[in-house]
Amino acid sequence: GESLSFVRFDDYFKGPAPIKDLKLKIYTDQNTAVYALENHEIDVLDNPPASELANLRSKDGIKLYGTSSSMFVFVAFNNEKGPFANQKLRQAVSCAVNRDDIILGALEGNGVPVQVPVAPTAAGYPRDFAGQPLDVEKGKALVAEAGYPNGVTVTLKCTESPLYSKPAQILQDELRQIGITVELDVMEKGAFLEDIYNEGDFEICVWAIISMFPDADYTLYSRFHSALYGGSNNFFRCKIPELDALLDQSRVESDPEKRLAVIEEICELVEENAVMIPLFCGLNTVAADEALQGVVSNST
Repeated sequence: GESLSFVRFDDYFKGPAPIKDLKLKIYTDQNTAVYALENHEIDVLDNPPASELANLRSKDGIKLYGTSSSMFVFVAFNNEKGPFANQKLRQAVSCAVNRDDIILGALEGNGVPVQVPVAPTAAGYPRDFAGQPLDVEKGKALVAEAGYPNGVTVTLKCTESPLYSKPAQILQDELRQIGITVELDVMEKGAFLEDIYNEGDFEICVWAIISMFPDADYTLYSRFHSALYGGSNNFFRCKIPELDALLDQSRVESDPEKRLAVIEEICELVEENAVMIPLFCGLNTVAADEALQGVVSNST
């Protein structure tokens, strides 16, 4: 349980690998792993904690490699039942979200704000999309229009991982400013997935999706098309015929410019209905001994 050891196969048909021995060491504590890199006990550290990036960047003999992640974190609503079946209440949340503050508080500033449900690394990403700006007063008005002039209390579910629990804590404070009191339910991952995917037992949650192949379709079609309603796909439980039609069109449009226009329409419709709220995309970082050659950081 401490390490995995590998040795190269010298008769490999493309020739032996340049590195003969490889050991993967398992650290249950991230800080211990950072110390091991600094003391040259290990040569590579994958995704060091965000709180240590500035420290590692300044260390002699260590080099950082980073790229934008193909995973983005978002706020998800249950569009079918509960308080967020009300579109105005979902829109109110959209008005209260300050992505820059969330990135600063949750990722030590090491992230990129995302306005659309497409990873920035994916083909078809609408780069000039102007999302809903921060507007606390509009958010307050929408909460009242949704039928809650004296405010409303909701339960936000997230897992124990800081990637989700930290943004949830910041959202809790942001939503308080527009009259939405958030009670956090921090859950073990298995129980969270059972509630969110299988049971649809949630009002609002913080979760993420990774584009396992780099195209907008991966995160758009499966998450929003009503044909994939429920389960681990369209767990937002949204059913919007106009959105279905655009998603179908994006799959058959062969002209890249026309397809991008369709994807922009999809993103506009998702935002208009506030089906969910994209938050940020993190950075995939590798810290390594500067003498090591061929190190790359992969978006997935």
